[in-house]
Amino acid sequence: MNIEEYISSGVLESYVLGLLPETEAWDVEWNAQQYPEIRSEISKIEKALENYSAENGIQPPPDIEELVQSKITETPQLRYEVERQASDDSSTKEPRSRLFILLSILGLIAFATLSFLLWQSSQEKDKIAQEYKTLTESCTEENNKQNEIISILRNPTNKIIAMQGTDKAPDAVATIYWNDIDKVAFLDAVNLPSPPQGKQYQLWAIVGDNPVDMGVFDLPDSTNLIKKEFIQNPAAFAITLEDEGGKPNPTLEEMVVIGNFG
Repeated sequence: MNIEEYISSGVLESYVLGLLPETEAWDVEWNAQQYPEIRSEISKIEKALENYSAENGIQPPPDIEELVQSKITETPQLRYEVERQASDDSSTKEPRSRLFILLSILGLIAFATLSFLLWQSSQEKDKIAQEYKTLTESCTEENNKQNEIISILRNPTNKIIAMQGTDKAPDAVATIYWNDIDKVAFLDAVNLPSPPQGKQYQLWAIVGDNPVDMGVFDLPDSTNLIKKEFIQNPAAFAITLEDEGGKPNPTLEEMVVIGNFG
């Protein structure tokens, strides 16, 4: 027998991979018992495959090894073959057992991977459904706000007081929607410049000759109206730029808009 030619024929690689028919696999095992060179070459091939698998293998999803082990434990025939394969001497290994274990473990890995992908897909669907629900609720909330604004703007009993910019802020514009029937007042900060750090806008109602504080406010992120305290019998409205938190009396030099009632 030409051992070198036999080794270079590729039959040993096919044997290690479990691809040979049973009779040819028996021949390889018999030759391995007779010739140490063949037995040594089989060990080298197995070691090379192990190293290649370790260096180039794709990392399986978490818990795959645990799942495979549990499936082996739950399958009596497969558990028996694995235990027998581990305890048998190389001279008594059956090629059918080698192939059976290889195919079974590959099948279990495929099953576990598919299960993981299905679980991942389910999680992704749940995430999308939750995001859709959140978006829908946000849109509904925003739609309700816009409908409320439209309702306020269209209310025929509103009195609309337009406040124009002063010399301090010529382009500034703000509007008051004042309703004596519903006893409500809304401020629309149409175009007010962003206040400096540490400053806040403050709304005033002029009742008679006296300014009445209607509270400080921050500029809204959108076109939302700002609900303010209702004041009876105003003669005018004005907005000043005050220190953060407001003041009991307006700083006239810091007035940015003013508008007369009626």
